[in-house]
Amino acid sequence: MVLYLIGTQHSDLKGHERLEHVLNKLKPKTIFLEGSEAFFEKAKSFSNEYIEFCIQSLRQRGYSKIANQIQEFYTQIPNMFFELEVCRGRSEELVFLDRPESTEKILSGLRKIIYGWLSNMPNIDDLPEDKRKKILQTMSIKEFHQSTQETAEVFYDLVYLLFGQEDKRLEDVEEILGCYRGLLIGERDSDWEQIIRPRIEQNPEEVRVGVMGMAHLLGDLKGQTLYEKIKYLKPVRGTLKSFFNDNLT
Repeated sequence: MVLYLIGTQHSDLKGHERLEHVLNKLKPKTIFLEGSEAFFEKAKSFSNEYIEFCIQSLRQRGYSKIANQIQEFYTQIPNMFFELEVCRGRSEELVFLDRPESTEKILSGLRKIIYGWLSNMPNIDDLPEDKRKKILQTMSIKEFHQSTQETAEVFYDLVYLLFGQEDKRLEDVEEILGCYRGLLIGERDSDWEQIIRPRIEQNPEEVRVGVMGMAHLLGDLKGQTLYEKIKYLKPVRGTLKSFFNDNLT
């Protein structure tokens, strides 16, 4: 059985070329793709909405340097939500994992999570002195402002390394997934398993690739992520960047 699970970040500046390269190397028979045609049609306008809200919220709370960095980063992205464009035509079968009617539910869940985080973010002046100094020090590091792409990659790699390994910081896994559980993770992942598992078991020798957000590939004590539901199939799991950097044959 050959099943690769690739964790993506929709705002990856190099995502288009990376995913194209990886799929050309793997030559999958089937690609399982998070979302639906309807989702990808609406995702672009939704992303513009929450980026504006994010920048505004950060500035209101005193995180102006971070807000400027995010604004600079997103203005450079030529292909936000690049996955569908790349996946189409690169396998015999492209399987959308979400139903079209789920689009509004997914976007609503994203709104609740993003707006909830930002609305509850403390003002920088209200933070304990040690934490405030650490944040200000991080924002003043020269390298942080030199390359938005590398900054984003380091952050996402760190999240995956900390929360993607079952033997490290499990309490943080629960904290992170708690925000998603019930909104974006759980029921959807169960649906995805019902789509993926029969195809894998029917023709175990064929190469298949799943392309989805990294949160669905995290280890989870409660077993609600897609990875936990199908790990008995022994999929190869990683970030898009890690697959791109590997010498795939």
